[in-house]
Amino acid sequence: MKLAEAEAESESGGKRNEEKIRDNAVRGMEELQCKISEIDNSLEKMHGEIQIMEKKEYQGVLAGKSSGNEDKCLEDQLGDAKIEVGRTETELKQLQTRISHCEKEWKEKSSQLLSKRKEAVAGENELNVRRKDVEKAQKALESLSCEECHMEALQKDCAAKVEMVQKFKDEMRILSLQLGNVDFSYIDHAKNFDRSRVKGMVARLIKVKDSSGMTALEPSCPTESKLLRLDWLAKAMLKWHSLVGCDEELQVAFNRRRPSATFEGDIF
Repeated sequence: MKLAEAEAESESGGKRNEEKIRDNAVRGMEELQCKISEIDNSLEKMHGEIQIMEKKEYQGVLAGKSSGNEDKCLEDQLGDAKIEVGRTETELKQLQTRISHCEKEWKEKSSQLLSKRKEAVAGENELNVRRKDVEKAQKALESLSCEECHMEALQKDCAAKVEMVQKFKDEMRILSLQLGNVDFSYIDHAKNFDRSRVKGMVARLIKVKDSSGMTALEPSCPTESKLLRLDWLAKAMLKWHSLVGCDEELQVAFNRRRPSATFEGDIF
């Protein structure tokens, strides 16, 4: 809002300056035109007086009289008339010089007025552009307020998600503490051992459709056999051969000293 008020004040100040310049130029043109009209009127009046004076002098010369002194001869009267004509011509030249000066000044003022008009038009165009910029800024401020509301909602949602993630982490830490005995970690049993060959605990890697078929699990991969045989597991609760067992009445069938047969006829 402060930016909009500053823009409005600058626009109003620029507009007042342009109007003041335009008014001064128009006022100067009007004064110059009044001076020119006064000079023209005085020049016409002087021309009329000169014509009347010349006519009277001419009539007086024809009658043998002088306008100021009847005792002067014709030659003196002609000399006085020439002096008066010379004085009048001098005044006429002065008036013409003044008129030319006024015309020159009028042209300069006219060019200045045209330039001021162009400046006023340019200033008005710039004012329109600034007004459009102010409108855009106001719209941006309005949209920014909406975006702030949306941002506040997103921040609340993010805080809720962070709280939920922290809750899950706490639950995972509690479960890890409860199931610490099944944590699978080991030490490399050979130099440059490829850890990518170890995928993890068998119980986590396989899926059994029928839980009644989960009688026993026996390691078969050489890597697993080495880990169990060489006892390189970092955490082991029991010996590897005691991890798989059966009921006592079936123990005889699983004794390696005696052969056993399945219903399908397999002997082992």
